[in-house]
Amino acid sequence: KASVTRSISPAIISLPHIGELWASLTSVLSPPRDRAPIPSLTRSLVLTSYFHKRKEPSAQPTTKPRVRAHSTTEQLATHAAKGALFENLIVSELLKERLNAGANDNLYFWRDKTGHEIDLLADEVGNLQIFELKSAETISSDFFSGLDYFSKVHTGVQQRILVYGGKQAQNRSNGIRVKPWNEL
Repeated sequence: KASVTRSISPAIISLPHIGELWASLTSVLSPPRDRAPIPSLTRSLVLTSYFHKRKEPSAQPTTKPRVRAHSTTEQLATHAAKGALFENLIVSELLKERLNAGANDNLYFWRDKTGHEIDLLADEVGNLQIFELKSAETISSDFFSGLDYFSKVHTGVQQRILVYGGKQAQNRSNGIRVKPWNEL
């Protein structure tokens, strides 16, 4: 039997039971009868990601404007979640690259009780890479503080990498590699 484990949950889900889990999710999340069905994967991701709160239809008409997705790069450039979306893009691309190469998904996030954090740790046997992910197009000296702090308190860091929204790769004198997002 093969099994899958994730660092975000202590539970172990065996592959033969994934179908049962999927069936229970899709049956609970069935759409109202008066609307077209939403694809079950999209529905389950939206409802379980806490980005959406299910609300029963009201008999009272609403005058609130409808929320629209950000469809242009200009809208996304000023959106409050730009940094979080950038981090998710980079992590998902690195995870996709690792899994397609047959590597393990040893990617983690680290934060201590004082608020120091590392956006991404890639842990290979004997090789620990730490990443800071910034959506800004220009580099600021405070981008390196998390990488420097983690390197001081943890041994075994082989590479420190800053991925940012700019266009120029750099090798800094402090040993940190700066990479544009599109050169990963």
